[in-house]
Amino acid sequence: MLWQRVITALILVPLVLFGLIYGGTQWVALVTGIIIAVAAREWANLSKLTKPYQYICYILVILLCLAGTYFIRQQQFSMLVIYAGVIWWLMASGLIIKAEISGELPLLNRQVKVVAGMLTLVPSWLGLVILHRGGDFGDRFLLIFLFMLIWSADIFGYFCGKKWGKHKIAPLVSPGKTWQGAAGAMIGCSAISIGFSINKQFQLSETIIFLVICLATVLISIIGDLMESLLKRNANVKDSGTLLPGHGGVLDRIDSFTAASPVFLALISLSGVYT
Repeated sequence: MLWQRVITALILVPLVLFGLIYGGTQWVALVTGIIIAVAAREWANLSKLTKPYQYICYILVILLCLAGTYFIRQQQFSMLVIYAGVIWWLMASGLIIKAEISGELPLLNRQVKVVAGMLTLVPSWLGLVILHRGGDFGDRFLLIFLFMLIWSADIFGYFCGKKWGKHKIAPLVSPGKTWQGAAGAMIGCSAISIGFSINKQFQLSETIIFLVICLATVLISIIGDLMESLLKRNANVKDSGTLLPGHGGVLDRIDSFTAASPVFLALISLSGVYT
């Protein structure tokens, strides 16, 4: 229900912003690592890893990957993980397009889902940590902008879809997503991106590049949402969990960000617009 979504957001958003602004990177990594662990549990459930030893092992593997990427701070290694995430989301885009063209939902086996979970959760977490840590590719305020970008796209997309949504983006995978909602998300993305560019006093060319990066990020965040819908349809469940009132599970709330984080970081690093 809408009121549950609003109340949950009003509680969580200030906590997230406070933690990102005032928290040290190690604490942000720890707290978000716990959130990723919960998401890993939900992903294990969607992957039919329902026995305790199965989902516990999966969570531990994910946490070990997080620890490894955190302590191995070589730039080339970190970006390799980020680019692996980007490649996965390009593949996921192709999978969804193929499903809509063929009119058949792909039946993903357990092994594919397990690997997909690693390529979803680990790069998204690492992108968050790299941005918060700062350095060559940005700083924590760029990370805060990424959160605000995804939130604004979600809000504009939700209400535009409710008001004007008629034409489905992917009726087979997610009947609730419409092109009108996607257009609203892009409008919200453009507004906040241009505002950020003005605040940072970007040149016109930098503003255009940054806007394209943000639009691409929001586009791939929609793919993240659609991919989770595909997984839920494979598992025949409505939500990934019940932890967040009005939002379902943790995956239901972070699905857009899991796709946006590595793509945004990769594009920022390649463009050099924020250095």
